Amino acid sequence: MLAAESAAPRCDRTAVPADLLSPGWADRLVDAGFDVTRPTAWLVEGLLVYLTAEEAAALLSTVGELSAPGSRLALERGRSGNTVLDDPSIAHVTSLWKDGLGAGTADWLADHGWHIENHPLDTVAAHYGRPMANASGTGFVTAVRATH
Repeated sequence: MLAAESAAPRCDRTAVPADLLSPGWADRLVDAGFDVTRPTAWLVEGLLVYLTAEEAAALLSTVGELSAPGSRLALERGRSGNTVLDDPSIAHVTSLWKDGLGAGTADWLADHGWHIENHPLDTVAAHYGRPMANASGTGFVTAVRATH
């Protein structure tokens, strides 16, 4: 699709295979040319729920260390006691969930040098003309790095 539109990239893309739970992934990123002095954007979507609280905190701590002031972070926000866990049709997926930092993710980020903004799913859906019958308690968090 992009080639058909003669689209040209405005940046370089470098794939860096890494295990985000290993201590060396940040070094691999820097060795590949990542510049920790420039603001960057992170999308941590569909990941934290599969990590323990300790793993999620370690990952987000490393992201914070790599993030210059003004860097941006976006991730989904679940809610504690989510009834989706009781749905047997998706038990093969939810059985893998370890809940990451859970409902406290935004507070954790705020305590670790990020200015956060919560975006409830029902508000986002309504903005796009797709109102939800019931508020789900889930949504998204966006954050801007204030300090190192």
